[in-house]
Amino acid sequence: MNIRCFQQILSSQFSRLGRLIGRQPLYFLIVPILLTALFCPSVVKLKINRDADYLFMAQNGRAHRSKNIVESLFPMNTSEFFDVARILERKDIIILQIIAKDGGTLLKEEISKEIKRLDETVQNITVNSEVSIVKYTDLCAFRLNKCLRNSFLQMMSHFEDISKGRQNIKFPLHIDNVTFYFEPSMLYIGNVDVNKQGFVREIKAARLFYGLDTNNSTKTILINQWQRKFVKMIESKIFDNIIVNILSSEDVEEELAAFSQIVLPLISVVIATVSVFSFISCMSNDWLRSKPWLGISACISAGLAIISGYGLTLYMDIECLDFIPASAYIVLSTEIDDAFVLIAAWRKTDSKKSVEERMGETFSEAAISITITSLTNIISFCIGVSSPFPSMRIFCSFSASAMFFTYIYQLTFFGACIALSGYREKHELHPFTFRKLSTTEQKKEESKREDYFMAFFRDKLGDILINNKVKAVVIIAFMLNLGIGIWGLLEIHPGGNIFDLFKHNSSVTCFANSLYQDFGKYSYPVHIVFNQPLNYADENVQNAIEDIIKKFEEHPHIADSSLRLSWLKYYKLFMTHPIGKFLLRGYNMTDKQDFIDGLRFVFLKFHQAKEFALDIAFNENFTDIIASRFLIPTMDIYNQDTELQLLKDLNDIVDNSPIPIIIHSFLFHLLEQANIIMGMTVRVALLSAALISLIFFIFVPNFTCSLCVSSIIFCIILETIGYISLWKVSLDMLTVTIFILCVGFSINYPTHISFVFTRTDNLNSNERIKKALYEVGFPIMQGSLSTIIGVLVLAFLPFYVTQGIFKFIFLIALQTAFHSLFVIPVFLSILGKFDKSLSFKDEHLPSKKEFTLIKNNAEIFERECVL
Repeated sequence: MNIRCFQQILSSQFSRLGRLIGRQPLYFLIVPILLTALFCPSVVKLKINRDADYLFMAQNGRAHRSKNIVESLFPMNTSEFFDVARILERKDIIILQIIAKDGGTLLKEEISKEIKRLDETVQNITVNSEVSIVKYTDLCAFRLNKCLRNSFLQMMSHFEDISKGRQNIKFPLHIDNVTFYFEPSMLYIGNVDVNKQGFVREIKAARLFYGLDTNNSTKTILINQWQRKFVKMIESKIFDNIIVNILSSEDVEEELAAFSQIVLPLISVVIATVSVFSFISCMSNDWLRSKPWLGISACISAGLAIISGYGLTLYMDIECLDFIPASAYIVLSTEIDDAFVLIAAWRKTDSKKSVEERMGETFSEAAISITITSLTNIISFCIGVSSPFPSMRIFCSFSASAMFFTYIYQLTFFGACIALSGYREKHELHPFTFRKLSTTEQKKEESKREDYFMAFFRDKLGDILINNKVKAVVIIAFMLNLGIGIWGLLEIHPGGNIFDLFKHNSSVTCFANSLYQDFGKYSYPVHIVFNQPLNYADENVQNAIEDIIKKFEEHPHIADSSLRLSWLKYYKLFMTHPIGKFLLRGYNMTDKQDFIDGLRFVFLKFHQAKEFALDIAFNENFTDIIASRFLIPTMDIYNQDTELQLLKDLNDIVDNSPIPIIIHSFLFHLLEQANIIMGMTVRVALLSAALISLIFFIFVPNFTCSLCVSSIIFCIILETIGYISLWKVSLDMLTVTIFILCVGFSINYPTHISFVFTRTDNLNSNERIKKALYEVGFPIMQGSLSTIIGVLVLAFLPFYVTQGIFKFIFLIALQTAFHSLFVIPVFLSILGKFDKSLSFKDEHLPSKKEFTLIKNNAEIFERECVL
């Protein structure tokens, strides 16, 4: 059976479905409603995952693997020894970044008092346990049997002495050469002014750290409650002299929750707006043919599909995101497009025929086109489900499920609504009052056989497009549009900033801005981990380690060796110190076991060296060092571009290292997306384009048309991404997620127009243009406008995500409409001069007798295909 027969059989089966719906519309109307009600309990009981570290981290990505290795080798016990420089999890700590409201120094009396009051307020935040009232001191992380202290608070006790030079604070690191005591001031102060000796004279930014004992599982619930109170206190408290920005796991969750709290209620506004537009646009130039309620029915059908799709996904125990409501906007605004195609197909049918026959013809004409567009949309999102990012997988799972039900409900629920509207038309009832139309009104309606807007696209736009000069203008406009898209594509900016997910003025976003501006000089440390057993007593091994670390420190955004936190560096200095020589006099430091024993029983017993125990992993019997860690601070990180380039460069150094090593840092697992997103975009584009082209060719078995439309779709995608780049949207997870939608959505209108163009026999190229515009020109315009109206509200929300979605959908709607209404008809008409299957030799329309003969032959061919 060839593809042509397959298409005929499919058309015949859809015709049968349409006839069945025409006979029993109430059945097909009620079943989708009952099915939606079945899935409603799952939607009501949804649980939302707000763990940003999990959702926006590439599973099995390089940074993710490194993070898991570091956590397994060097776990931090928050109940015993907590260290800020070595934190691995955001949940372990709350960070407050403080700057003066006047932008000046913090070394002032009024500011000092306010910061102390702030700390006292934090210390006095209480939650109730079953047996007592719990404060921070009961939940804090411990360091040497004491709650983690804030060095900056101790510094502020001497703010006047520091500002006048009577007390010296070394920046960025203070090390005592006798006792080896060191104080990394770069961790808690930023934007400082220092003298020639490196002593602080002015401080414009500071950090307060509040570590939490997350290792103690009995405190988990109380810690979560305390954090929520902490966040509310900071957000509600009015400070006179300082600005306080907070970063905590609870604050991040609250900001993510704010997305759904703002976006979800506005869905009703979108539904109302799109419904009104659909209601008005489905009106016609006579009362009998007007179908305003079908516009409302299309929105109801999409709404039922969204609920059913979400319900099925949640029933399968797939997690939910706060960003999922955004997909409802997309589904609602894009998937009612096919409803307009069905309505246009119905209007073409003969009003003298029965509703059952008209439904059969409607489905035979439009259902294949709708199947292609729905199938490509579903496949596009299914490809997205294979993404390494959990957030993208979840978003695409919900969207694919909703798209599936949208297709089913369009053929059933909405098809039943068309049939009911057909019975109203058959009985000549008014569309609003449902009363019998008068004889005079009926005669007027009979004189207007064609829908005004459908005829407009054929007679006005069609006449314009068949003009050769206009065709040349369209081709020039297409080339210019493509050129701008390619230019924008070359200017595309890699994104991946996790803070873009939050409101523009949120505390998390403000924290990120302060992080770059005020603490960019010396930012977070990078962990260099040698995760295989080495003989550290061997001088050659020590030299190899030194050479590798120096390669990192040669990078312009890595601090020099003086700021390196290295147990090996200080252990070797300790060996040469008089006290060290005395205590280690019985050990042979070139012997592996003596080296390890001296390290364990002497060096690490010193108070100043205890934290280095967190950087060394021994085997079970302490005969080997199986892994060790060295910390090097980053510097001059004032923007994300620098940060991303640093990550890429450090990975290159790791790849070229003679000894296997891994690197890790506080935010690397979240930054990694930006460096892998480009490759992922290319893979998604190629796979999606290949599958969509294959599907299109199966349903539209014309090589010339398939090649033309596939090329146009590729251009639409390229142009949209190019324009989105010029519109200041970066290439990140959001872009790729919407890009997946773009791949599916970009084929919708081109499919409708090209399907009609190729299906029309015995017409020359120019007449095919006019016929295609007559059948789907108006639905394409309706769909484009409804899509833009549906996402318009997103443009005014204070989220990068919503604004990015609006920009993408707005551009893809315009691009696909332009290419479908102008470019594809022109290109296919030109190609028709070379491909006989797209043109008819006789430039005149066949006679009525010839049309009858062609129709009979087509029916015979269809019956042969079925047999």
